[in-house]
Amino acid sequence: TYGSDVYSSSTRVKTLQQTPVIKIVDIDELTGKHRLQWSVPEELNSIATNINVYKESSRIGEYDIIAPLPLGTSSFTDLSSEPKIQASRYCISYGLPYGETALTTAHQPIHLLVNSGGSGVWNLYWGKYEGRQITSYRTLRGATPETLGCIAEVSGNITSYSDINAPVAEGYYAVEILLVDDSAS
Repeated sequence: TYGSDVYSSSTRVKTLQQTPVIKIVDIDELTGKHRLQWSVPEELNSIATNINVYKESSRIGEYDIIAPLPLGTSSFTDLSSEPKIQASRYCISYGLPYGETALTTAHQPIHLLVNSGGSGVWNLYWGKYEGRQITSYRTLRGATPETLGCIAEVSGNITSYSDINAPVAEGYYAVEILLVDDSAS
């Protein structure tokens, strides 16, 4: 007669339910450089190993890793960025023991250009913020960067504004974004 053996086993597979999400890319007040901010879900602590920050190269859609960061990190300032010269595009991913997650949606902050329209008129142009839906843009003006105040608010679909009543003494501009409230959905 022949004998038989019965074996059984069970396997638990953890799946990653969360994908990385960048909250915003803005300007760090201390360095004047681009700063990425995100949050890491608690459930990720037992699965992911780190956070990878990517920056788009000089070729469209090609990203280079610029910083592998510890899992508990929630922001990163790109000290190589030059926001006064140009915007940059960023993505993040979660490092995993066997690779990494897909990259997030790309985020690119605005870049403001100001030129004289003659006769005291200043024209402001900016690129749309990418990665989040924008409710509106606020145009700010002031005598110094510390004294900027809102002079106009335009739809998130608009990317220009002409300041036709600019005082001669005031000479600083900025554009601030107002995000769509994602908690309402």
